[in-house]
Amino acid sequence: MATRKGSPPPPPRQLREGVAANNLAEPGLALTLVPVAVDSGEALGGSEGDPARQPEADIRPLGWLALGFAVLSALFAASYLFSALAYLSAALAVPLGVVARGEERIRVMGTIAVVVAVVAVVCATALLVLS
Repeated sequence: MATRKGSPPPPPRQLREGVAANNLAEPGLALTLVPVAVDSGEALGGSEGDPARQPEADIRPLGWLALGFAVLSALFAASYLFSALAYLSAALAVPLGVVARGEERIRVMGTIAVVVAVVAVVCATALLVLS
């Protein structure tokens, strides 16, 4: 946009709330080509006294993954051909089940996953040793 001689430059534009396109309006700062987030409590979604908080991660899907790997391990343990794969899926099911036990809502699912995975490993070992 062209300006006439002697007229003041246009004010800096705002890309969206909390992000400045040009920060030359503040003394001591240079022009940035990358949008910069404004550092204020309102931009972070909280008041000035409260630090910005991120929501905790939901670990409920880990319980379903642990149970799925435990059931897969049990299915592999029933076959002589795939019994070696039972160890791999049980190795994934046990740590996921232990992590799932840390959340009260899915503690039962984590316990079931660990028990099923351990039983699958015992059955796969018995099948390989006795055959």
